Amino acid sequence: MFRMSVKKLALCLIAGAAIASPQAQAETLKIAVASSFAKTANNLAAAFQAYYVDYGLSYSVSVSVDSAANLKDAIIAGASSPTFDLFLSSSKKEPHDLAYDYPSLVVGTPFKYAKDFLALYSKSVNIHAGLPYTLDTDFVIPDPTTDIYGAAAAEVLSSHPWYISASTIPGGHVFTAPNANSSYIAVNFGVYAYGFVPNSAICYKGDDGVKTYPAGSYHHVYRPNDEDHPSDKLLMKGIKIARARTAGEETALSNFIAFLTGVADSNGNTTTIGTGIIESACFKSF
Repeated sequence: MFRMSVKKLALCLIAGAAIASPQAQAETLKIAVASSFAKTANNLAAAFQAYYVDYGLSYSVSVSVDSAANLKDAIIAGASSPTFDLFLSSSKKEPHDLAYDYPSLVVGTPFKYAKDFLALYSKSVNIHAGLPYTLDTDFVIPDPTTDIYGAAAAEVLSSHPWYISASTIPGGHVFTAPNANSSYIAVNFGVYAYGFVPNSAICYKGDDGVKTYPAGSYHHVYRPNDEDHPSDKLLMKGIKIARARTAGEETALSNFIAFLTGVADSNGNTTTIGTGIIESACFKSF
């Protein structure tokens, strides 16, 4: 499976580090990551570090996780002393807000790196066909006023046959969690019988392209082009943060973005390891 191939690659590259040049310069990157992409971001960071050992480059990637909205606020609040090099949001909103409202805090324009999907998930109730037409069980969605997954869930709920207005959420059998990750946790620990979560939180895709979900669980994926229950695309974007960087740090940042998006790096090399990790979590890469 893909996880094993990455592990084997990492072990080989780490072994190669023992004979790499002792003068290799260590460069550190600090990345702000939305919670729905946290696990994948940490896997990317580890694989990125291992990959560049073979080129005599020592990279260290520090990942800080929070909601996209909180990370955007932290970037604005820390304008006088920037902490991060890169912001990977769970939506396009926050990077665009920074680019257009606070252009001095960022470098360049937002770029696409992944797309996720909205899923209804349960560990005990068969909801393979989707949300029941008659709502008689409490369920949870991420807060639609602050979370892109919650906003997508609210769009689904506003369609036939429920016609639930966003202004009435939470209410009735619809409860809210602070963000997508906490919605997943609430369902996973049985606080609610089912709820809307990121598909990436419950899905794994192997090298054979087969997607698997937790044994004994139930799910239904709502796609943006669903004729009956459409919702906005869960497009995820990133943006460079303006921060004093050495030439080596700037190269490291460019190489990480190349690794993330599958384009040529500073050496002219291209790898699909990064996009493969993204795809293995059932995101769509770009």
